[in-house]
Amino acid sequence: MPTVPLPAVPLPAVPLPDRAGPCRAFRARGIVRFDQAAAHVHRLPYGRAADVLAEGRGTCSSKHALLVRLGRALGLDIRLMLGLVRLDAASAPAVGPVLAAQGRGLAFVPEAHCWLELDGQSWDLTFPDQPPGPLRTVPLVARSWPPTPAALAEKPAWHRAQLAHHLPPGWTVDALWALREACIAALATAAP
Repeated sequence: MPTVPLPAVPLPAVPLPDRAGPCRAFRARGIVRFDQAAAHVHRLPYGRAADVLAEGRGTCSSKHALLVRLGRALGLDIRLMLGLVRLDAASAPAVGPVLAAQGRGLAFVPEAHCWLELDGQSWDLTFPDQPPGPLRTVPLVARSWPPTPAALAEKPAWHRAQLAHHLPPGWTVDALWALREACIAALATAAP
């Protein structure tokens, strides 16, 4: 199968062996190196999906967890990071109107965000309209996170618990969560 031309992402050009798991799923799409796989995942639109490759979209969690599983299968020093960051108009312009419309002066929503760390450098490949690279905001809280289906399922509970610790005055966790969901919907709608 011919190699699919992809934009360059300055990550290791490690060949993908033809074996089961994520390597085979990428190779079936003509993607034969890790840097090509990262570029492919990066250019997929933002949106919730159970299977990033099959559905052709993904979130910060699903995109980076897939790349971490692939990187680990290749023996790379890679890990999935989870942090609480400021989701605002500067980091994601599509949420600006949502934040402005809430009328309570809240400039950002504390958002649970995932990225990958490779050889000590952070990489955020979430949004195709932003260049791949380090996080654009400093996490309020950060930790390494296993890219397993069970861990992915626990992310919302962790996020809600963190919201309780970073609650703006006059807000409840449920109200802040509802605003966050409206921001996520705006991000998915704005995706190409």
